[in-house]
Amino acid sequence: MDNRNFYSMPAPWGGIVLREENGELASICPTIASIQAPSPAPLAIADAMQQLEAVLTVRETLFATQVFRKLPDFTRRVLDIVSRIEPGQWMSYSQVAQATGNPAAARAVGQALANNPFPILIGCHRVCASAQLARFDILKPE
Repeated sequence: MDNRNFYSMPAPWGGIVLREENGELASICPTIASIQAPSPAPLAIADAMQQLEAVLTVRETLFATQVFRKLPDFTRRVLDIVSRIEPGQWMSYSQVAQATGNPAAARAVGQALANNPFPILIGCHRVCASAQLARFDILKPE
């Protein structure tokens, strides 16, 4: 593998590896390896790194919007918890309810997620029923 064509940058879960080919971005892959600082990169890759950094910090931007501030407190708490679920991880509705401090509110968690104004950026797909969560645990590599 020619390391001259691979560049890395930090991410909340570890890092991101970007591959350059013929002066253009060829691939972007997450890694669980801890990356502390971005590696020097050519302009095309550095531009992609800046765009990825903006996406990784979009949570703060979303939570500062008027739309988010107008949501009920419980919905804001649910979305905050869900936004922190790392890629490849899941929580059950009950676990999210417990994290809000209201363990009996699993159905309310579902309603809060149904009212998520940013579903592409706050991944509702990382919350599932407890029975499904057990199945996901079986599928996880050890």
